[in-house]
Amino acid sequence: MSGTRDLGQIAPRSAVWMLCLGLSLASLTLLLHISLPPALLLLVCIAATWKGWRPSVPRQALKIGVFVGGMGLVLLTHGSLLGVEAGLSVLAILISLKLLEAHRPRDFHVLVLLGFFLCLTLLFFYQQLYVMLYVFVVVLILTASLVLSGAGAAMPRSKGMRLAARLLLQAVPLMVLLFLLFPRDLVGVRFSLRSSQMAQTGMSNQMLPGSIASLAESEELAFRVEFPAGEIPRTRDLYWRGGVLSRCFGLTWLPGRSALPLRGLPDSGGRQMLQRITMEPHGGYWVFALDRPITTPPGSALMTGQYLRSNRAKDRTSRYEVVSRPDDTEATLSREVQRQSLSVSKEVVSPRVQALVRQFSRGSTQDRVDAVLNYFQQQGFAYSLSPGQYGSDGLESFLFNRKVGFCEHYAGAFASLMRLANVPARVVIGYQGGEYNRHGGYMIVRQSHAHAWAEVFFDGTGWQRVDPTEAVAPGRISAGSMSFSQSGAESRDMDRADAAQADSAWRVSVREMRLAWDSLQFKWDSAVMDFGSETQNNLFELTGLGRPKTAMLLVWCAVATVSVCLFVGLILHLRRRTTREPLACIYQQLCEKGRKAGADVQPGEGPRDYLDRLQSAFPSTAHTLRNIQQSYLALRYGPEPQKYSMDTLKKTIRAVRLDTNIKPERL
Repeated sequence: MSGTRDLGQIAPRSAVWMLCLGLSLASLTLLLHISLPPALLLLVCIAATWKGWRPSVPRQALKIGVFVGGMGLVLLTHGSLLGVEAGLSVLAILISLKLLEAHRPRDFHVLVLLGFFLCLTLLFFYQQLYVMLYVFVVVLILTASLVLSGAGAAMPRSKGMRLAARLLLQAVPLMVLLFLLFPRDLVGVRFSLRSSQMAQTGMSNQMLPGSIASLAESEELAFRVEFPAGEIPRTRDLYWRGGVLSRCFGLTWLPGRSALPLRGLPDSGGRQMLQRITMEPHGGYWVFALDRPITTPPGSALMTGQYLRSNRAKDRTSRYEVVSRPDDTEATLSREVQRQSLSVSKEVVSPRVQALVRQFSRGSTQDRVDAVLNYFQQQGFAYSLSPGQYGSDGLESFLFNRKVGFCEHYAGAFASLMRLANVPARVVIGYQGGEYNRHGGYMIVRQSHAHAWAEVFFDGTGWQRVDPTEAVAPGRISAGSMSFSQSGAESRDMDRADAAQADSAWRVSVREMRLAWDSLQFKWDSAVMDFGSETQNNLFELTGLGRPKTAMLLVWCAVATVSVCLFVGLILHLRRRTTREPLACIYQQLCEKGRKAGADVQPGEGPRDYLDRLQSAFPSTAHTLRNIQQSYLALRYGPEPQKYSMDTLKKTIRAVRLDTNIKPERL
């Protein structure tokens, strides 16, 4: 590639390093938040480092090898070049190749735009506050690279960063206006391109042995709950109902074959609990609410079993209000529901299990419930976050051999025994407990609060909650899953009092910082991400503008955009005129005289070089121009500018005369 300049000749080295850093950080966001092959994103970082140290263009063979190897890795990982993840992988390869072959100013600008596009791509998937802050830093670095590339090598890196920050801050008023005025009927603030394969983990629609235990150590957020009335239930009463499972296979439970809307729910007249819930995406259809919901949020239905089910998969953050009344329950059973509530798969019922059930088949429903709970308490059963795997004979192995399980093992086994004892029973999955955030005044429910419990039907009173986990590990219900495991770990270290005290203080500090950040994140979600059409209309009515139509909003957006741009431009123009440096004005007078004589300042030409050229072009005034050069450079850059007078320099420049008849070749 003869005659080709490398990137180091097109832009200063500081601008090249800024560009490489920005592209690397923008690519790392995809690695941290989207499941792409790490080798592809590592390729971008390697190409950026190569370009930073060696701005020259590598050989064609290396670029072909990068392309072939990268595309082969994409096909090996995704099996196709189609799809979101495969497309982003190909984009990472193309950015690496563009970075390696860049050798023109246009290439530099294209790479900066690609960095901006990567930042935008991340926002298509995640809109959390920390992601926004990270993207702002990356955009600042990329903007600084543009500033440094245009200013030349004379501008220090810190000054380029400050100028880039000023440019971005000048765009804030326009961003705020567009955010407030842009019609929400066309597009919402929340959006996501994540497919179902990229959805976050959460509560499944079935209960397998170990399915809920796998969430016990997860600190991922499930949902946040506000109580507008100000009354917060006790931790032991915080049962968040998700789904009802009625098909019994021992320790494995599945939803019923047909889900029907619930009708005819009696009104017990008990206290109501209003909740405002912000639920994270989980890819399923569950809509969680405090046990038991009596109202239906938009886009969902109250199903038989008294649980909420969404009409579409929850693949994005949603916010809704729901009212629950703990005492309201289905008081009667239809023949079909009763048959289903007593059904147990024959494959899981061994003779040993049948013999055990005979001990629980006497007395009233309450007597049978108490008998099973006493069996769990008296036969050495243990509660564990990691109970291990259970096979096809899981029910018998759990009841007689291993006797170790998590909440789903106890709920599934208890409900199975109840059904075998001719008592209608079912399993409810959801969450239990929560963490109160005093900084924001709301409850945080995490995946670690995932829980399963049972419900038994009592004649005359209806379905009643029975949590067999409380019979084995009552601390789990009063403290929550994570708190229960942490308290167990701390109790084993009681002999190290000093270390435990220091560790406890550290835990409290970390917890407070985490809650403070979560409160900030929640405020961001409430004020910015939940700014929809209803909030926008309320804002317009508050300001006396009524409810404008979409066309009028678009007109306002255009008018506001033009007004802000004109206002900012006027302010910058006036500031430039009023804050212009006197020494720069004096030098500009000399440049104007040179321009009239035919000697314009060339792009990128500094005062020293320009005055050297004037001395060569105008030998009759070379001595005066040399004095002007020494005075100006000393006043501008010298360590002791007080030795020279700005007034003297000004008078000298006014007095100098440049011959306008100089031949062009000398200029």
